[in-house]
Amino acid sequence: MGAYILGAKYIGSALLAGLAFSMPAMAEGPQLAGVVEIGGVFAATSASASSYDDYYARTETVKERTGSFNARLGVELQPNVTAQLDVWASHWTADYQGTGREGADTYEYGGVETDWRIAGAAHLTWRADNGFYAGPVVALGGRGYGKLGSVGIDLGYFGDTWSLYGQIGATTALSGEEAEWRAREVFAGLVGTYYLNDDFSIAANASFSRFNYGDAADDHVEDIARWGIGLNYRPEGLPVVLSVGYRGTHVTVAESWWGSEVTKHGVQASIRVPLGVAADASLREQDRATGLGFMSPYYGR
Repeated sequence: MGAYILGAKYIGSALLAGLAFSMPAMAEGPQLAGVVEIGGVFAATSASASSYDDYYARTETVKERTGSFNARLGVELQPNVTAQLDVWASHWTADYQGTGREGADTYEYGGVETDWRIAGAAHLTWRADNGFYAGPVVALGGRGYGKLGSVGIDLGYFGDTWSLYGQIGATTALSGEEAEWRAREVFAGLVGTYYLNDDFSIAANASFSRFNYGDAADDHVEDIARWGIGLNYRPEGLPVVLSVGYRGTHVTVAESWWGSEVTKHGVQASIRVPLGVAADASLREQDRATGLGFMSPYYGR
């Protein structure tokens, strides 16, 4: 756990330095908007199968639980330039049971796996008067196999009653076993939100990630598709936002001699506490100030 604490300090220091570098032109008296969010996901796989040529095969069921903490800070640097800093941590647990086959012999197996992930991201965004915005995003993160780094682009539109937010990016391993395996990723995601009123919204999302290990492009290919829908509500008179939703995930892994597929369906819920000027703001205003995220699944979000 000590390594993760040190990793969190390293990530936070690097991201704060990057954000500070972008702030010399900031006007006096910046308006800071912050959000602290605690949430969780419970997911059970509906299908999981893997095969190793015609001799080996496995089928298993997995129950996953993820608890997460997320903090975001948004600041207006200039009238049309904003910055946002995110830091998050998550703990993942999976209970799995399955049956396997080796030739004519069958067997049962099971166990529990856990993992911590700590990461952060920094966004710098230029916003046009007509609601469109764009800008770069960088991220650093750690998990059990090593540290990762990413660069990407945020693109979106924020209107009076709806918003559309997209992100594309690439990830590479920086240290640990991930670096030894030459891990790398490309990803893209899209989030659409409709505001029934200023304090109640419905949001849908979809993303795709391709992760590779090894020197050749097909040494190890891992495709992750995610989709989901959720409701967000800020009760009148209370400085919190309540969220609940559904998340689906499909993972396909392929190598030259084996492959596997997993489909997961999960329920997620969270409570968000706004800080600073966001404490008295509507849900829609909070989303505009601190609504950016990071869409690579390898950072545990």
